[in-house]
Amino acid sequence: MTEPDVPSIVGPRVRVMQLLVGGMAGGVASFALVAVVMRQAGLQGGPEPFAEVLGYIGIAVAVVACALSAIIPAVMMGNWRKQQGAAFLRQTAGRPEAPAVLAAGLITAYQSSLIVSCALLEGAAFLQLIVYFVGGESYSLGIALGLLVFLIAKMPTRDGVERWLAMQRGLMEEEQSRAPEGGG
Repeated sequence: MTEPDVPSIVGPRVRVMQLLVGGMAGGVASFALVAVVMRQAGLQGGPEPFAEVLGYIGIAVAVVACALSAIIPAVMMGNWRKQQGAAFLRQTAGRPEAPAVLAAGLITAYQSSLIVSCALLEGAAFLQLIVYFVGGESYSLGIALGLLVFLIAKMPTRDGVERWLAMQRGLMEEEQSRAPEGGG
């Protein structure tokens, strides 16, 4: 059995990631629709005394989630390259299946970082929708929709993942060439 080539690995994995992001975005959009309809129908109950405080907490969570959703994937990939990337390069050096094996490892790491990044945005969006539902704060609905847009913007494409793979391979080779002899 021959090893698959890189393009045959990328396509199916990108589709899985698109389904994951689409499912997260669909959940946020569905809950937004339910919250708006229930709020407009007056089914939210009485005013909650903590709604204003929850609104402030929600704004802080949204800001932190946006920042972390941009930072954490880069940190996760940097750690992966340091911990596992060098081992991948050493173990597969000179082997014909090396590019496919490396691509599979990198895509798995990319998928993990994408899930974490999107989950941060999704959680913050749900919190904003709860604030909207409980307190009727329209700014919370707007922030939730903004977070939904950021979440959808993370939808991976095949071309984007292939460019990302090439960039990661280049970074790994650069880090490997800078590493002291004997590993690092």
